[in-house]
Amino acid sequence: MPLRVKIRDADSRMVKNTAVYAALGVTRDGLREGLGLWIFESGITNLTCPPVVPRS
Repeated sequence: MPLRVKIRDADSRMVKNTAVYAALGVTRDGLREGLGLWIFESGITNLTCPPVVPRS
């Protein structure tokens, strides 16, 4: 489920509703790490990701 945020466009100075997807991971030591952020126009509601394969 995306986070819904408002972002101001630097060129047009207009505020747009956008969807932000965040990928978080937990290491074997229990530390949390941010893996990435993806920002989409509000019209995109379905994000498909490749399957997650655990590291050996």
